[in-house]
Amino acid sequence: MSDLRQYVRSLVAVDLVFSVLGGTTSFAGTGADLSVGGMFIATRTKLEAGTPLVIRMRPSLAHDELALQGTVRWSNGVGLGVQFAPMGAKDTHILTEYLRALKP
Repeated sequence: MSDLRQYVRSLVAVDLVFSVLGGTTSFAGTGADLSVGGMFIATRTKLEAGTPLVIRMRPSLAHDELALQGTVRWSNGVGLGVQFAPMGAKDTHILTEYLRALKP
């Protein structure tokens, strides 16, 4: 099976909080397998594919909290595969710099 991802993913462990777009309940998770295109969120929260989310995380202490929108692409009981919505220049820069800093 080939990997159809457009962006290279990096293994990380970023604490985050997410909620359904427009919702008031927040859920905790850990971001992993991160790219500028999306991420895996380790969580026991189950959501259906197509659910729009807001994800709040601080990828490094050097930056402000990011509030990224995304869509659940799959859920398997241990986490969610999320595709990010198009980001603004500032959020894209912060995420790109964080990912670049992870490379040896």
